[in-house]
Amino acid sequence: IFHPVKYLAVFAMCLTVWSCGHPENKEPAGDNPTKDTVLVKTGDSSVYYNFPSALQITSLFKKSGLMYMDGITNPQKNPGKYTSSFSKSLNLGIYAADLAYCVLNKQNQEAMNYMKLSTDLAGSLGMSSILESGAFGKRFESNIDNEDSLRTIISELQMESDTYLRDNDQQYISTIGFCGAWTEVMYLGSKVFEQSKGRELNDKISEQMVLLSRI
Repeated sequence: IFHPVKYLAVFAMCLTVWSCGHPENKEPAGDNPTKDTVLVKTGDSSVYYNFPSALQITSLFKKSGLMYMDGITNPQKNPGKYTSSFSKSLNLGIYAADLAYCVLNKQNQEAMNYMKLSTDLAGSLGMSSILESGAFGKRFESNIDNEDSLRTIISELQMESDTYLRDNDQQYISTIGFCGAWTEVMYLGSKVFEQSKGRELNDKISEQMVLLSRI
């Protein structure tokens, strides 16, 4: 179901996110300032963690040479295999990263496919109301040739989803989704680096691995 290289990284990321004691995130901001705010309850207190969105992480890699390569994103035939809440949440993040990757590389048809996959998974996790009220699918299709508009729509969907999950005490979905998105971008970056050998992309991947131990 998943890219084999992801298993250990996802597991490590989940453990790190839930066991950390510092609510700060040292990740530099990308072009879009929108961040996912995930509420993690520990004992009698609540701690907010600010995670960069899939679009932010992908934008950072794009600036460092993350070019488009066909066939390295998560297969679009996989959604039916995701039946548990955990697998749906994880792959919602993975598809969000693939969506951002396609948008930033102007792969319009692929972007539309991943938008549909993302909204379908989000709907299966109980977020149909925000998808319908925001008409995100229709707006995305109508603005498919406008990258700035697509960025705005993706960011708005991220904020609406985060608010919904926080209000319904389902913040764990955002946390697991972030793990999936981060790991997918790392995977995409490593696959592109295998072909390009770009120094800037190599540096960005290395920075993210350092970040992993600090989140």
